[in-house]
Amino acid sequence: MSAADIVERAAALGVVLRLEDERIGIEGPARGVATIKPELAARKPEVMAYLLEQRQDVKTPAAGNPPAGEAANDPPAAPDGFAGALVDPDGGAYLPWGPYLSPADVQRMRGVLFDMIDELCRFEGWSDERRHDTMTRALRGPLSDLWPNIEYFGGKVRECRAEAEARALLAARSWRYEGR
Repeated sequence: MSAADIVERAAALGVVLRLEDERIGIEGPARGVATIKPELAARKPEVMAYLLEQRQDVKTPAAGNPPAGEAANDPPAAPDGFAGALVDPDGGAYLPWGPYLSPADVQRMRGVLFDMIDELCRFEGWSDERRHDTMTRALRGPLSDLWPNIEYFGGKVRECRAEAEARALLAARSWRYEGR
């Protein structure tokens, strides 16, 4: 594997390599660093020479070299429309501030949401058309709507339950004292 291949592989793993005097600085995800370190150690002089060459090329741009401010092994930029997203070494964009949800988590959360919507439609006496439309929107909506929908419908269900409990308490009380 050539020095250029190692630097390219490091970039694909999200690892940034830079020259620090007589050392190579490595920064990136632990798994990527652990993967690239043995290859880097085996060809350290060649990689150092390659990085030095790339640094000089950046200082004096020529045709085919990356523009100033862009290192040879910078991680790939996020695609258009994904501002702030990071790019996984496998090529997919992701947002690190959201929780990781497996398909089973999404199905479970949608099931909870459907139960809430169903309970609310029974409390409020929705028509079949309205119930079907709301369920369809919940099913086909983006994942970004899942948490807000669960919070909204959960709050509405709690309100309806409290209201039903209050009505039941009033009905029980008025029934006991009726006729006195």
